[in-house]
Amino acid sequence: MSSLESQLSAAFAASEDTDEGDVLGLDKQEKQKVKEETYKPKTVEKPISPQFDSPQFDEEPTTFETQLSTKEVTKIVRLYSTFVKMDTNTQRVVLRYLNIKAKDFTAEEVVVAALNANQSDFTLLSSLTKLKNESGASRAFELIAMSADELIKLDKLVSSFNKDYKQTQSIDDDRIKFCKDLEKGISTLNPNATQFLEPVEKLLKIAFS
Repeated sequence: MSSLESQLSAAFAASEDTDEGDVLGLDKQEKQKVKEETYKPKTVEKPISPQFDSPQFDEEPTTFETQLSTKEVTKIVRLYSTFVKMDTNTQRVVLRYLNIKAKDFTAEEVVVAALNANQSDFTLLSSLTKLKNESGASRAFELIAMSADELIKLDKLVSSFNKDYKQTQSIDDDRIKFCKDLEKGISTLNPNATQFLEPVEKLLKIAFS
C-alpha cells in the first residue's frame, strides 16, 4: 500500500474513533447536552384555525299586545255563522261585493274582509236597499239630496247589480239627468238582486255593530 493510501486509511479510522466533541474541545457533559439538543425532536406547530363564536343575544319572548274583547269575539262568531248559513248564490254576491275571488275562498277570509270593509260602503249599500223599496218620487228626491261623491259610488254599485243599467250623463254636466238615469237603474233592479243585497247588508251591519 502506498504511503498516500496509508494516510487516507488512518484518517478515516481516526474520524470514526474520534467524537466530534473532541474536535470542538467539549467535555462529556457539554457533549451530551449538544447531542440532546442536536437530536431533540422538533415540535411541529399545527396551524391554529381561527374560531369565531357567534355573538349570543338574549332572545326576548314574542308578545302580542292585541287582545280581543268579548264583544269582538262575539262579532266574529256571528259573522262566521251568518255567512256559512247563506245559500250558495247569496255567498257569491257577498264575495263579489267584498272583492273576494270565488275560487278557493274560506269563510275566515270573508269575516276578515267584512271587518275591514269601509263604513261608507256599508252606508251606501243600506241606502240602495232602502231606495229600492221606496216609490219613484221619493227615490228621486233622495237622490238629488245626495252629494256628488255618494251619487257616483251609488251609480257604480247599481251598475254592478243591474246589467241593463247604463248611465248616459256625467254628473258634472247635468246632475238632474244623472239622478234620473240612476233612479231608473234602481227601479229596474231585479227583485232577486235586492234579495241578495239584503243579506250582504245584514253581514256588514254585524261588522259595524
